[in-house]
Amino acid sequence: MTSIFMNKLVLMRNTNKRKAKLARGGKCIICGYNKCLAALHWHHINKNKQTRYKHNGASCNPGKLFTVNTVKALKETKKCALVCANCHSEIHWPDSRWLS
Repeated sequence: MTSIFMNKLVLMRNTNKRKAKLARGGKCIICGYNKCLAALHWHHINKNKQTRYKHNGASCNPGKLFTVNTVKALKETKKCALVCANCHSEIHWPDSRWLS
């Protein structure tokens, strides 16, 4: 792929990700963080309803899925909560009680 094509692809993906995050409030639903959209992650609320998409043999999260298929990505983000990187780490930490 040419670098011009890749630049357009990255720009389109980032624009779509930005629109999706802003449409969901543009902030962490737990702490309200809203300084940087790149620091906001999609967290699947119910892992059983998560669709496993593959791209080039690798599993895709909603953020990466925007590169492949925007419609599927938007559908998948409806199953997610928008949380900041810190809150997302705390959600997935096996025992976050030690923090208190």
